[in-house]
Amino acid sequence: MRQLAVALFAVLQAGCTISTSTSLKLNPPNDAEAIVVFIRNAGGCRYGNAFIPCAYELWLDGRRIANIADTEYVKFSVPKGSHDFTINWPPFSTYRNGSRVVLSGTIELRGGETHYFLLLWDIKGSPGPMAGGMHLKELPAAEGERELKELSSK
Repeated sequence: MRQLAVALFAVLQAGCTISTSTSLKLNPPNDAEAIVVFIRNAGGCRYGNAFIPCAYELWLDGRRIANIADTEYVKFSVPKGSHDFTINWPPFSTYRNGSRVVLSGTIELRGGETHYFLLLWDIKGSPGPMAGGMHLKELPAAEGERELKELSSK
């Protein structure tokens, strides 16, 4: 019961962070920019034995640009080229080592193309449901569109 109360408090404290939004525009396709889609097809953050709704923060080139809620996606345009990204836990939580950073790396984006990235947990050989860690997988366009269609049918 205490874990549920703590989880409920965390949700109330987080307020509007349990929604999907982005500060970047989606422009018509052009050779100078890439369209980027980050997809989150699974939901919930684990608190004790409870899963509660949450939204990850997406940072690009050191700037917070989006929140990605459970089973949703964000779509935006950025200049082509190399970009550093970071995925953070919601403000009310921390990852294994006390950091909010779940995943970070660099993505290469080609202008005039749409790039689909799927956020997923790897649980192979892990003792808990999220112990394997998060991974980012770039999807072929057809698979990315299929993921978006499945999300919109939920």
